[in-house]
Amino acid sequence: MIGVVVVTHGDVGAAMIDALHGLVGETRGFEAVSVGPGEPRESVSARVHAARARADDGQGVILCCDLFGSTPGNCVSAEACDPHVTVLFGVSLPMLVKLASSDRTHGDPATLARQAADTALRSIRLEVREP
Repeated sequence: MIGVVVVTHGDVGAAMIDALHGLVGETRGFEAVSVGPGEPRESVSARVHAARARADDGQGVILCCDLFGSTPGNCVSAEACDPHVTVLFGVSLPMLVKLASSDRTHGDPATLARQAADTALRSIRLEVREP
């Protein structure tokens, strides 16, 4: 099964996985890495790498991160040197719902990540009511 690791500032990722469990039920293969303020890059990198190893059963991993260019984002990007790892920034609940409800036993991380990104983009709506 393709694993999913959600790396975020604070406990946002863990909370999203909890919400995801309430929405779709199954969150097997999902891991959260919560990054604290001022946490050293080496510590974050080690925890991301360990979570990736736990989530990967041989079919690859999608690393979802909240903020591109941040310390967590840079640590996630460093893991992308492995061809079985795909990185997806801008993690959102619609994205995670797509990942959880997809068949992660077949295919590859890059294709599934593209589908999740497309779902997330299509879920963005702006409603403005003029006074």
